[in-house]
Amino acid sequence: MSMSLGITGFVVVASSVLAAASGARADSLSDTTFGAPPPAEPASVCTASFGLGSPTSCKPQSAWYEHAKSDCVERGYTAVGSLSPANACWKGFRSVDYTCCN
Repeated sequence: MSMSLGITGFVVVASSVLAAASGARADSLSDTTFGAPPPAEPASVCTASFGLGSPTSCKPQSAWYEHAKSDCVERGYTAVGSLSPANACWKGFRSVDYTCCN
């Protein structure tokens, strides 16, 4: 006696085997309805602009970033948005403009 499942029978058997292996019900794997998409993350708001530096300052960009990050946190913001170093010097830059974000 031979058994012929055909394409449809194979899909049902395959989904049943897959469901058994994953612990899910076979009919849940063929469910094509999807719930609502997860809510989008709120966009970060970077509106506060500040500047640091002086004519005698000369620091690498990484040091300016750390100073900007510390200043943003002290002001109650959570992150640095943009960082624009200016006035190049032999070690890096003399000043930086940056934005703080919530």
